[in-house]
Amino acid sequence: MGQDSEKLIELLIKTNQEQEKTIEHLHATIRDLQATIANLNETLSEFQRKLEYLSPITELLHQELLKREVIHADEVPCQALREKGRSAASKSYLWIYLSGTGGKPPVVLYDYQPGRNGDYPIRFPSGFHGMIHCDGFSAYGRIEEVVLVCCLAHCRRKFFEAIPSERRRKQKWKLLDIHSEQAIAEPRSGIAEDNTMISAEKGATASAIVLSLVETAKANKLNIHQYLYTLLLYMPDYKNEPAGIEQLLPWSDFIKERCSGITNLEKERPENRGNLRFPKGRERGIIHRLRRLQKV
Repeated sequence: MGQDSEKLIELLIKTNQEQEKTIEHLHATIRDLQATIANLNETLSEFQRKLEYLSPITELLHQELLKREVIHADEVPCQALREKGRSAASKSYLWIYLSGTGGKPPVVLYDYQPGRNGDYPIRFPSGFHGMIHCDGFSAYGRIEEVVLVCCLAHCRRKFFEAIPSERRRKQKWKLLDIHSEQAIAEPRSGIAEDNTMISAEKGATASAIVLSLVETAKANKLNIHQYLYTLLLYMPDYKNEPAGIEQLLPWSDFIKERCSGITNLEKERPENRGNLRFPKGRERGIIHRLRRLQKV
């Protein structure tokens, strides 16, 4: 056998060995990926389970919002990945509802929906009979027994757009006097379009729940991390206790005491957390039920 043939054989053997190493590396990568997916599914399942502890709070916040005199409403587009029967590029919406300023604690709620159907803003505030501050989207006009309050930012925008484009580029105009020479900042167009990607419909709904709690906690000047931690610490035992859920609202004395400012989380564990405080007469029965649950 010639020298060239031996070199070719050596090259083929070396190439085969490298391919085997590459294939083994790919197999290892696939195994790692499968393990990662399994862990992710486990994490998502755990997150879904924890939502049953958080959703009673947002449901009670929803009831509280409907008792207010004013609600601010708007919707922002988003995308939810892997929704059944829909492409990833399909446009979904987060509908946002805020309480007005009336001396009561603020409420901020997000409601995920797969579109901009006019029924969505009718269903969410069902039972509300106050004023809804919103833009000119026709769906809001279909809400019965409410007073619609026009958004002045949108109103001002129409005046702004009525100015010839050349003149608009040279000067920015005030709302009530569009001929004024005094420059002002560019008008905000409400909530800007957002192409946030949200994973799956359940994940989108979960995101809306968490966003509602985060923004409501922020509006009530709470330590957001401490508030979510406290909810997950107490809600497993109190999720079916209306009095307990009330004690975990962002403005309760219990929550304001625990979640305002910076606290040491390491001291807070299920075994040493203590029980919620209730009005006399209700505490004994609730503690008795909690002890029965802990024995099961």
